[in-house]
Amino acid sequence: MKHKKISRRVFLGKTGALLFGFMLPVGGNAQNDQLEKDSDFSERKNKKQQYLNAFIKIKANNEITFFIPDIEIGQGILTAASMILAEELDVDLKSVSIETKMIENEQIKNMKPNEDLNLTYGSGSVAKDWFPLRQGAAELRMMLLQTAAAELNIDKGRCHTENGYVICPDNQTFSYGMLISKIMTLDIPESVQFKNRLDYKIIGKPQPRVDTDKKIKGQSVYGMDIKLSGMKTGYIVSSPIEGDQIHQIDDRQAKNIPGIQDILKNEKSICIIADNFWRALKAAERLVIKWQGDENIQLNTSMIYENLKKGISKPSTMLFHNKTASVSVEMENENKLFQWDFFQSMLLHAALEPINCTIYFHDNQCELWIGSQAPSMLKEHIAEKFHLCKENVILHYNEIGGSFGRRLDQKYILDAAEFARQVSYPVNFIWSREADFQNDALRPPYYDQLKIGVNNKLAITSVHHKMMTFIDDTDKRNPSSPNYLLGLDTMPYHIHDYKFEYSVCDAPKLNFGSGQGREATRNVFVLENMINNLALYTRMDPIEYRKTLGLDDRAKAVVDLLLQNVEWNKFQSGGIRQGFAMAHVFGSYIALIIEAEITTSSVILIHRADVAVDCGFIVNPEQVCAQIEGSVVFGLSDALYGEVQIENGQIKQRNYNQYRVLRMNDMPNVKVHMVNSNESPSGVGELGTIVAAPALGHALGLIQGKFFHSLPLAKQVFQHK
Repeated sequence: MKHKKISRRVFLGKTGALLFGFMLPVGGNAQNDQLEKDSDFSERKNKKQQYLNAFIKIKANNEITFFIPDIEIGQGILTAASMILAEELDVDLKSVSIETKMIENEQIKNMKPNEDLNLTYGSGSVAKDWFPLRQGAAELRMMLLQTAAAELNIDKGRCHTENGYVICPDNQTFSYGMLISKIMTLDIPESVQFKNRLDYKIIGKPQPRVDTDKKIKGQSVYGMDIKLSGMKTGYIVSSPIEGDQIHQIDDRQAKNIPGIQDILKNEKSICIIADNFWRALKAAERLVIKWQGDENIQLNTSMIYENLKKGISKPSTMLFHNKTASVSVEMENENKLFQWDFFQSMLLHAALEPINCTIYFHDNQCELWIGSQAPSMLKEHIAEKFHLCKENVILHYNEIGGSFGRRLDQKYILDAAEFARQVSYPVNFIWSREADFQNDALRPPYYDQLKIGVNNKLAITSVHHKMMTFIDDTDKRNPSSPNYLLGLDTMPYHIHDYKFEYSVCDAPKLNFGSGQGREATRNVFVLENMINNLALYTRMDPIEYRKTLGLDDRAKAVVDLLLQNVEWNKFQSGGIRQGFAMAHVFGSYIALIIEAEITTSSVILIHRADVAVDCGFIVNPEQVCAQIEGSVVFGLSDALYGEVQIENGQIKQRNYNQYRVLRMNDMPNVKVHMVNSNESPSGVGELGTIVAAPALGHALGLIQGKFFHSLPLAKQVFQHK
């Protein structure tokens, strides 16, 4: 592989295009970027113009490329972001090329220093893209109109854009590519005029995904598909007990496997380098390793949960209180006091594609082919760890076969980079399914305790909510992390005295990370259980009870839309019942009704899931529907079966036969109903996961006449039979 360094200015010249925003001459998708000769922009000196926006490239032949900062992990963000750009630029979505590119904050006008456009996290991609992508495309459209009008010496108001052309009086037309060179002399508009939403041709209309064709034809490039000259395969063996180090290795049998290139070691792991994955895996199985470290050897699941339960009496930190009066004092005077405890298990991400990455150190550079939800942070970590300039850390993006938060973890990439640094050729690191599960960044377990005071009419007068968990590395740097409040501080109810506190235990030596729905999944399970339980005590319909808690207009609209499309309370007894849950999180509102059954043969069946959602202005209805359907299924899997068990310090589950997820024959009929809203777009991707467990738990609890305050539900249901 040959790599020639070129300046940013020369790069702009060689591409034969105007890049709106400077684009680094690195990155792109898995294929190498091809620099073409034929331009006259190498002497561009107006630095202000370089920073117009970084999302669009237009070539003189009218070829248009969109650069999307978000990472596609199956949620359809490449489609949504491209729709936003195509609408404001006024081009046919089918006519553009689309690439994933890292975009630095300084390339975008009005970006806040702590914002990261490249971070794909917390259902936030469309929300964070909505303004900067529209602004960049609209500014360019206005400049194209201005340029065409100047060519004809007419007022730009007499011109309009359509499908990549500026159309002027007397049918005089200019392709965007024809006008590009003239834009160089213009100032960026001080203010931007967005298109009227009533004139939208693309946004708000169902659109097929832009990557469907590649997927159908088998042309999508995933991490395991990367092919580079001289590349080898790496398989890393780590201790099944987090934190153990190597004491002794016997690798003689492993070296006898044909195709083994090298066996590399560090204090914590061994890397087999081979000419293909299967030979590397076979050699790894023949290693004889003695691990050193007894600290975690006795750790098991019951010990972890017992530590959480004991820790609830520890001093706590208050994060949220919507009343200044002391809850503990007021509770002594309540008419009635409920106390409920909630346990939620550790979870795997269990994404279909095992983790992988390709890394090549050369010429004082580190080049990576990765699928990461946080590429900006990864770039910084690689540069810091290996003492490189950030400009010399080159990222290429490949497709990702699911993540659910798994690809936020960077530990496995940093571990692989240590071995890649020791060789002179590119290495494609692949983990087996079993190794992926073993090394997963688990969603931590939670123990929540609620004390609810009610008056003589059973109306809520105060809530004292205390949460106990293990703290991860991120929150150690910010022990008062607002993440703990997700789904609570924006709850759709007006509970006038709600106090939330948390305590933390010293974490066992396990790798913890972020789960689907983040802390909102935990908080909403607890909050909605509380509401459903209290509704039962008051003998009120659970939806009507919620209305007494002061739902705002958007929350009411979501509930009303759901009730318009579902026959609520049609099952009053027997083995089939309906459960309800709702939430306000990531700026969106969601309400879910689950219809579930426990058969006489002790089988849990989920017949139907109806969802109403208000996620602001809907960019792509098809995408919203798909994300809600997928997140509901993921949430139901975790709610019914999700549980990681620890034995002798090790994760017991190593594959799907031990970690059950919903199968095709378990799939309910999911109906998604969307509120027509003019609010700015808000989060969608994890909404279904957040409300699935409390809604299903409500339905199953009504069938058995019990409250289920712990997960997974299948375990609780059959323990209580």
